[in-house]
Amino acid sequence: MGIEVVEEGDLIARFPEAAFAIAIGNNRVRKQISERLDLPWATIMHPSVIVEPGAAIGEGTVVLAGAIVQPDAIIGRHVILNTGCSVDHDARVGDFSHVAPRAALAGGVILGEGVLFGCGACTTPYIEVGDWASIGAGAAVVDKIAMGTTAVGVPARPLERYNGR
Repeated sequence: MGIEVVEEGDLIARFPEAAFAIAIGNNRVRKQISERLDLPWATIMHPSVIVEPGAAIGEGTVVLAGAIVQPDAIIGRHVILNTGCSVDHDARVGDFSHVAPRAALAGGVILGEGVLFGCGACTTPYIEVGDWASIGAGAAVVDKIAMGTTAVGVPARPLERYNGR
């Protein structure tokens, strides 16, 4: 049994009414693919999602069951808001980020581009997480997390601090 591979130009010709989303969890790969393809991007939301008035959700973003996006939150392009996550008022989620299942972003939080915010992790209000940082499952982010840092624990600290004590 073979899998048909369809070239980008053929996609639009064969499916002229379609819009597309990238179903790949790796944030960097999702960015690379979106930059390579010139396609109309869909924003896909499960019927149980709650998006309050004033919130904005970018193209190519996928919002899964039970997610909540509060007023004036801004969700970037090609983001994954996973099952049951919560993005509170005035929060910003950068392009190509992934907010994992049951994660909670408090009001005014800023996630940079490409952030992986782990399962069940949470923040206090007005925290910034730098581009391409990773927050471990169950972490509690109470201070700014620098770009490219992997932070874990309660409170969340850079991984090397745990390893080096």
